[in-house]
Amino acid sequence: MRRKFFLAVACACVTQVLYALDADGVARMAAAYESSGAIELALHEYKRAAYLSSASGETVPPETLYALARCSLSLGEYARAYAYLSDYIAGNPSYTSALCRFELEVMEKSGYPGLSRVRLLSLIDAPGLDTDARRSVVLANALVAADYADWESALRCVELLDRESLISPGDVAEARRTIEKAARARSIGPKSAMAASAILPGAGQLAAGYPRDATNAFAVNAASIGGTAIAFFAFGSADSLLVGIPLSVKFYQGNIGNAKKRALEGAARNQKKTRDALAAIARKYDPPVPDYAGE
Repeated sequence: MRRKFFLAVACACVTQVLYALDADGVARMAAAYESSGAIELALHEYKRAAYLSSASGETVPPETLYALARCSLSLGEYARAYAYLSDYIAGNPSYTSALCRFELEVMEKSGYPGLSRVRLLSLIDAPGLDTDARRSVVLANALVAADYADWESALRCVELLDRESLISPGDVAEARRTIEKAARARSIGPKSAMAASAILPGAGQLAAGYPRDATNAFAVNAASIGGTAIAFFAFGSADSLLVGIPLSVKFYQGNIGNAKKRALEGAARNQKKTRDALAAIARKYDPPVPDYAGE
């Protein structure tokens, strides 16, 4: 009786060892972990399955690559998820709408890494996408164009949305108006703002869209220079020059530095405001991403 028990235990151990050395078996074990919610363990086992496949000279199965992307995404490892998904797509000739939406989700959460803008542009011509996926692709292109302050490309995306009736006419009009306003309100560059404030204190801040800073810069510099001149010419005080000139130079330099800062902030503020407005429109049409498991 005891011999049978130990024989059964030995067989079970041998089975587990052989199972652990088989890539398919490890992948099945990982899938069981994933279905039970143990995502970290599942990711570890999927990685081991991929290693075993590579070590045996075989190509890593597409299902394993996709599972690696799915688990990495669940754990917040967005850049790694995008890398796994890119490998999966490279070996998967069938590009479906569900896969497209999943890729867009991974790209968005990973911060549109690397050449994702080029990838998004290529997806505009991807065949066989349904209306939801097509809309998501064009909207994603518009958002990334806004990230680069490329208002011309963003406007082309809106025209495409309008031409194919992918969003409502009201949202088309709002998106077009927002982008055109951003293009018109293109802030002055930092160097130009510095040059303008060097000629007339406050001019660079005014051009960057900060009238209060412009008023303060002009008033402080005028008061400093004017006060020094009045103290010297009216009262003949040479000491006023020793104090007033260095102080005026400091205010003048501060005015130029502030102009550069405000020019950079103005451009970023304009860009963020426009992107947020486009993102609000995109959220109206953003369908839930299906639990894609490979098709």
